[in-house]
Amino acid sequence: MSNINIVGILITAFPQHLSKISEQIQNLGGEVHLQDEHGKLVVTLETASDSVIAERLVDFQNIPGVINAAMVYHEIVAEE
Repeated sequence: MSNINIVGILITAFPQHLSKISEQIQNLGGEVHLQDEHGKLVVTLETASDSVIAERLVDFQNIPGVINAAMVYHEIVAEE
């Protein structure tokens, strides 16, 4: 039996870069659920590894145009 980490991340970015940022988030394994004209993106990430969560947060923060990326939700689900 293994565990899956489900993480919710709120990203704040410069609005003019949203489409490029959204594409890069998806390329890094994140799923963009919502974005608004003010530069807010709601993202989820699912991974079996705790260390990947920290790595992806740093990766998201380092995308050009991103102001901040903050984990706002974390759940561990046991897979059978």
